Amino acid sequence: MMAGCSSIEKKSFDWSEISSGKWSSAAKIIEIKTGKSQALDLNFRAVKDKKVRLDVSALMGTPVASILLDNSKIEAVLIRQKKIYAGKPTSRVMKEALGFGFDPNLIFSVLFESIPSGEKWACTEDGDKSKRCVGPKEDFIITWTGRKDIKRIVELETEEFKLVLSFSDYSPDDLANPKTYVIKKPKSFKVIELH
Repeated sequence: MMAGCSSIEKKSFDWSEISSGKWSSAAKIIEIKTGKSQALDLNFRAVKDKKVRLDVSALMGTPVASILLDNSKIEAVLIRQKKIYAGKPTSRVMKEALGFGFDPNLIFSVLFESIPSGEKWACTEDGDKSKRCVGPKEDFIITWTGRKDIKRIVELETEEFKLVLSFSDYSPDDLANPKTYVIKKPKSFKVIELH
């Protein structure tokens, strides 16, 4: 005797259960005052709340920057400018690397859909559909929408810029090579220490 198949609605991917991984995203950076925008491809590798590698490239695959972040330091290698910014993880490094400043530790929240640490953030969630977190001064908003399995759209918005990330790919990365979190630094690049 054969049992009939029953249709069960699939729950959205649960990012809180993920400890590491690789993500790919198309990104659009919009400057609020001018309306100018720039499109980039972003590739992330991360270990939750410990370290992130972000490789930034132009749409045709031309490398733009590589950024390494851990709990105590950040390094940003800017290819076109032939500069390396290094120091404590502050918004200044992100401003130099991507053209707009924000706390680089927010990358963990974006990837793993976690409430940002530090000052109090107000977060609301509409089941599997969307999640929204507003910063303590209401000057920074993170919104996750279009959440379907591993795909989702994440928007980071301030008074100065809006960053729209369209995540299309994720894969586990539990056996990441330690060299993944090391960036080769060309000797000809100028090193700028930020404190």
